[in-house]
Amino acid sequence: MRRRDFLLGVLALGGVARAAAPSGWTRVGKVEGLLGEDWSTRKSANTLSYCRAADIPYMDSVAAGLEKSFAANRDFMGYVPSQLLPLEFYFCPMDQPAFQQPKFARRLAGKTRFAGIALGGTNMCCCNMGDARLSRTYAPWEVDETCRHEMNHLFAFPRFDGDRGPNVHWWLEAMAHTVENTVKPRESQLTPTVMKEYMRGYKAVDANFQALIGDRDNDQLEQYRDYEKLLISVVFYLQEKFGRGAVAKIMAQQAVTGNLEQSFVGALGLSSTQMEQGWRTFYGIR
Repeated sequence: MRRRDFLLGVLALGGVARAAAPSGWTRVGKVEGLLGEDWSTRKSANTLSYCRAADIPYMDSVAAGLEKSFAANRDFMGYVPSQLLPLEFYFCPMDQPAFQQPKFARRLAGKTRFAGIALGGTNMCCCNMGDARLSRTYAPWEVDETCRHEMNHLFAFPRFDGDRGPNVHWWLEAMAHTVENTVKPRESQLTPTVMKEYMRGYKAVDANFQALIGDRDNDQLEQYRDYEKLLISVVFYLQEKFGRGAVAKIMAQQAVTGNLEQSFVGALGLSSTQMEQGWRTFYGIR
């Protein structure tokens, strides 16, 4: 899941000011499980977007960009989740965020600390258009990042059914953050060179991936440790050592083994412990 803090001032607390809707959207009115009676959909080759009528002008560019995110995830993961298509994205206004929508309320159980979330076992992702806790809105490009990140989870989840190994959670986030990085503005994108400089002097004691994810998901904590860069650094290391297709090789093994630890060994010839040792050496971590 993704968290965003961005104050734009274009959105009102209850949604976007009404404007003429771009073409490509089909009005469907009321949708079971969603609040309001003015929903529309936008269908592309592999995705289906849902948005309130007033918000369409603001979210249109995001919905139109979902196919680019699909292609980025396909190339990164090495496959297409054909059994889930079309992938459905629900864009929820800030005054009625996803956790308040009856369609998602039971699954989300009141969780508020996310910009978007992919629902395991489904083809659905819900994306908030703002942070209801802090009354902050998200710019369209930030929602675009969220979509690319959560779409990666929709690609990945089916291959981890029944796999409850200790590395699964952080690996899912590492992949999603890495592919999300590809849609950031170029001046903000992380690169192996930037990452090596960032990791200079890093201490191994701070590299508890599970703890980082736990902190991130805790609604009671306002401070995040910098898990995003840390997780991306693992994928960058694998790509530098084993090639750009390293993640796709691991995921191909995961389809066969159903066990991430075995998939690391099958794809890379390394256990997760050996992989961590190589990662420390690569970045000079003590």
